[in-house]
Amino acid sequence: MPNKNIHRRGGAYKLRLMKDVTNWNGVLLNREILNHLKIGDNVRVIFEPDIPRYITITNILTDGYLMGYVDDDYAIRYCDICRSGKMIKGKPLYYCSNQPNCDFDCHLECLAKNPDVKCGCNINGHKLKKRTQYLMNGSVIIFKKNNISEIRDCTKNTAKLIDIYTNPNNIGYMFTGVR
Repeated sequence: MPNKNIHRRGGAYKLRLMKDVTNWNGVLLNREILNHLKIGDNVRVIFEPDIPRYITITNILTDGYLMGYVDDDYAIRYCDICRSGKMIKGKPLYYCSNQPNCDFDCHLECLAKNPDVKCGCNINGHKLKKRTQYLMNGSVIIFKKNNISEIRDCTKNTAKLIDIYTNPNNIGYMFTGVR
C-alpha cells in the first residue's frame, strides 16, 4: 500500500507532504504564508527517506507548484581529486561506500586519471556508488507548497512574512526540519 505522506515529482525523487510549516527555530507558522512566497526565498523540503534540503525558489508555477534549486550549506559535496564542487552534467559524483563514515567523493574520470588516489578506508579498492543527483547543490527540482516544512528568514520577504504568520501561541517543535 503506497504511503499517503509522500509523492513523486518527475519520477526521480519522492517528497514528503507536510501538515505544518515552521520557521528556522521550529516555531509553527500559519500555512497562509505559503501563498506569499517569492522568487529568491529559501525553503526546506524533505526528500524520502527523511533527507531535508534547502531550496531557493526560482519560479512560481501554477496550481501550487514551485521550481527551485538545491542551495543547502549542509549538502556541499565536491570531487576529492579535482576539487570541483559544481554539479557537472554528464559527470556525476561517486562516493565510497566501504564504510559508512567515509567522506571520499570523486568523478570516475578523475579517479581513472589518478589511480593512486586512495581514501582513508580503502581496504580492497574503492567501492563506489553514484550520488543521487537531485540532492546535490545546484540541482533543479519542482515541488509543491505542501512539501515545504520550513521557511528561513534569510530574505526581506520571508522575514516580514514570518513576523506576520507566526503562531500566536508560539507552539512549535524543539528541533526544526524532520518531524
